[in-house]
Order: sequence, then structure tokens, then C-alpha cells
Amino acid sequence: MLKYLISDMDHTLLHNDGRLDLPTISAVRQSSIKLCLASARNPYSMVEFINQLGLTGPQLAMNGALIFQVYAGKVQVLRECAISRELARQLAIELQSLYPEVDFTWITRDHWYIPKMTPAMREEMKYSGVQPVIGRQLQDTAAPDQIVLIIKDQQLFSEVQHHLQQRFSDLSIHSSGDGYLTINAAGVNKGNLVQYLIDHGIQRSEIAGVGDDQNDLPLLQVVGHSLAVANAIPEVKTQVTEVINSNEEDGIAQFLSQFID
Repeated sequence: MLKYLISDMDHTLLHNDGRLDLPTISAVRQSSIKLCLASARNPYSMVEFINQLGLTGPQLAMNGALIFQVYAGKVQVLRECAISRELARQLAIELQSLYPEVDFTWITRDHWYIPKMTPAMREEMKYSGVQPVIGRQLQDTAAPDQIVLIIKDQQLFSEVQHHLQQRFSDLSIHSSGDGYLTINAAGVNKGNLVQYLIDHGIQRSEIAGVGDDQNDLPLLQVVGHSLAVANAIPEVKTQVTEVINSNEEDGIAQFLSQFID
């Protein structure tokens, strides 16, 4: 019997405009299955949705670098795994040398750091609701939990991803969709939340997962029941046990409605 559903946020739980609708909120609040969010976002851009949905359990941010809960309106860190500052520095130097047009941005548990304000950064700021810190140097901040490269050109994106995966095999590098390349410490991925639940007494067979993109695969490969929304990339849909309706069609709300008493 399922007890938990771990869900990606963007293009999975949320509509394409980045909002939750009332059917989803209602289904989550009424379902006997507990929802946990697993996102590439930082925790502070997730709090609004956690509050709307009334979630009290563990949540996953930055592709697994941070497992946290929201208590009394504040983020409480349960587990954290940052990238070493030296490894992050090496990656930044490599990017500057080979791909100077790609901005190196990084996220700690508290802040998103960007080199300068650009249209892509402004779009991300508007979508996520997070105010970035502009122009800081890596050595002056906490070690990054996640590095984020925003590359809208698909050919350049594929080239950068392939190069970094070959050059930095000890980092976890995934596409998060929409031109976002997310980089984490080795072994960090969305499947980490499954292990966290198992460590706290939940059986794998009691956990379902749902997603739409490449960075969701480590989650979908370790849950007891794997789901993809209909708008997921083909690579995801071929590796799950069930495809549900798209995010725009409230697929998760419809799935959870089966578990409302």
C-alpha cells in the first residue's frame, strides 16, 4: 500500500506558468498518501508551495543536496551535501576557459549567486521568486550545494553537458529541463529522499515517485512505483510503470483522488 508520493515540481506538479491549481491543492490535502516535493529549486522558492499544500514531512531541494522540512514557517535542514569549494572552483575555471558565454551560478542553502543580471537571470528570478546576490566570488561564500548553468541554446547545452560529464565524472550533472543544467556533489540526486524515508522506517514498496525530466530518473529508478506525467520526455516515459495525465491536465490530482477516503 502506498504511503508516500515524491513529486518533481516544475512541469510535473505545477502548471507551466509555475502555479498550483485548486484541484491539486485539494487532492493533496485530502489524500491518505503523503506528498513530498523533490526539486532542483532552492528551498526558499519551495516554501510557498509547501504551505499551500499543507506539507509537514521531509522535502528535497537542489536535486538532493538538501533534505529539509518547514516548521513554523522556517526551513530546517535535515541533511546537506555540498560540492567542495575547490572542485567548484575548478569547474568555474574550465567553463570560463572553454565556454565564457555561459554564466556560472551557484546556490547555497541561503542564497543564489549570479555573476551579473541578464535576461535569463531576470526570467529565473521572476519565475522562482528568489532574489539573487550579484557579483560575489565563490571563495567568499559557503560551499555551493548546487551549481546551475542556464543555457537556452540546445546544441550548446548538449555540448557543455557532455564535456562536463567527461571532465568531471565525480560530479552529478543532469538536465532539469528548459535549458537548466544542474550540477551536484557525487551521489547527490532525487533518489536520496527515498533512502531518507527508508532510513526512517518506510518500505520502498510504500513509496511512489513522479517526474518529467532527466534529473527525475534517479528517483524513479528507486521507488516502489514509478510515474511519469504525459508531458515527460520520452526517456522518462519509457522507464516508468505508469504514465498519468500531464501537469496541465492535473495528472497528480487525478492520481491522488484514488486515495481519498
